[in-house]
Amino acid sequence: ASPASWDATVGQFTVEYRTDNDNLVYGRISTGHKPGVFNFASPPVPGVPEIVEESTLTNFEAGIKGTYLDGRLQLAASAFLMEYDKMHLAATQELSGDFVPSPQAETPLAEYVAAIPDSEVYGVEIEYNYAFTTSTSLVGYVAYTDSEVGPHQSVILGDPDAEFAEYTWTDFETLSPVTGFYQLPADQTGNQLPNQTKTKFAATLIHDMDLSNGASLSLMGTWAYTGDMYPTIANVEAYKIPSYNRFDASVVYNSPGDTWSAMLYVNNVTDEIGLNEFVAGGNFGGQSYLGSATNHREIGITLRWSPSL
Repeated sequence: ASPASWDATVGQFTVEYRTDNDNLVYGRISTGHKPGVFNFASPPVPGVPEIVEESTLTNFEAGIKGTYLDGRLQLAASAFLMEYDKMHLAATQELSGDFVPSPQAETPLAEYVAAIPDSEVYGVEIEYNYAFTTSTSLVGYVAYTDSEVGPHQSVILGDPDAEFAEYTWTDFETLSPVTGFYQLPADQTGNQLPNQTKTKFAATLIHDMDLSNGASLSLMGTWAYTGDMYPTIANVEAYKIPSYNRFDASVVYNSPGDTWSAMLYVNNVTDEIGLNEFVAGGNFGGQSYLGSATNHREIGITLRWSPSL
């Protein structure tokens, strides 16, 4: 590709207000910049941009941070909107402009990175720490995130609703015409970004106990939830990755003087298996599926010793 360079000025403007009890209310506007990228091909493919436009971002955020309920609750909450003028996306797409594909190309499409205009990511995030007593507290977060991709069409392998068209190309060896089928690009405008769960939360209950001999016990349990999500930008319902829960628990014994400690832990107590990612590929001749699963239940003991020197 031809040499190229990009530059941009990014910045942030924040307004903050502190209440009488020292809680913070703020609003922020910030910008971001990502340099352009290259589509490498030798020789270059007609209709595929060698240089992809740079991407800029404007982020709007507002929130609060402070202590409430007579000091029992520490809270940080924010809402945000991220507007991308361009978002880089690699996919099989139509060739741009009025270019005609090579006679030997088996499809009038090509896989390349394009700059998709007018995409958005938005959501709400809450972090909290609530003290029931001096020895028992609840810590966690809640997050909701959604997105909308700008005007865009691309091919998604494994799309059960895919449409096909005939295409004739020239065999490179025999120079004879060959006719076959290729998958048509589908409109992905307004879809959610892939592998982005809308809802996630976690809550950890912590209880500390002082024992009569100067030792102590700490009990901890965590519930984490990961919502469903789409593995591709096509948002195919048949391939939606389902939500899953995870429960972890542990107990820690600290000796008098904190010389040594022992922790018994159980991760994924209910042995529930979820998917981190999932991809369906192929159309004719059946589907192939690839995925990555979460770990099974794990039980262990950790010992720590800090000798006095």
